[in-house]
Amino acid sequence: MYSRWLRGLPSQNVGAGRAEHEDRSASAKTFLDSQAEKPGVTTVDPVELFCSGNEGSLCPAEQNGQPLYFDQIHLNGFGADGLAAVVLARLDLMLM
Repeated sequence: MYSRWLRGLPSQNVGAGRAEHEDRSASAKTFLDSQAEKPGVTTVDPVELFCSGNEGSLCPAEQNGQPLYFDQIHLNGFGADGLAAVVLARLDLMLM
């Protein structure tokens, strides 16, 4: 995705299907779910941020023309900033 953006190639409708994304991140989700059961632990599921709709929907690799990923699975700075904003908002709600 990032290399497409650097080369000026179109990035719209580039991404993984939600089911593929969930399969790829299943072990991480299992770990996060196990941690969420502990007292005082709150988790944020990034799939809800980056994937909309049902299982057949697309998890886009770009947002507002900016790539979200450095490679197929790792967020770049722009994608990480979006995730960080959600995490910080969740923390703010917890501290209120």
